[in-house]
Amino acid sequence: LRASVLSLQKITLEANHISIVQKLEARLNQSQKDLAALRKLLEEQEDKDLELSQAKADIARKDEQLEFLINVHEASAGYDWVREGSAARSSLCARDAAAD
Repeated sequence: LRASVLSLQKITLEANHISIVQKLEARLNQSQKDLAALRKLLEEQEDKDLELSQAKADIARKDEQLEFLINVHEASAGYDWVREGSAARSSLCARDAAAD
């Protein structure tokens, strides 16, 4: 009887052990899935961060270009690009060329 009780206890302990191992394996598998999902989210966030930094760099370049154009516009605001009389001469030349 004592041997049977000891054998039964051993079987019960082994069954408990197997149950615990199975639960731990299930938790491990779920943790691995969660980790994979988190890695994917991290990768997506890094991609978005890269896009954002590139967009900020593009905006900075456009701001520099705009500032340059504004400076050129302001610097040339007092300059007369077409001299008086040259527009009339250009019109006459164009008319004479068309007549030929």
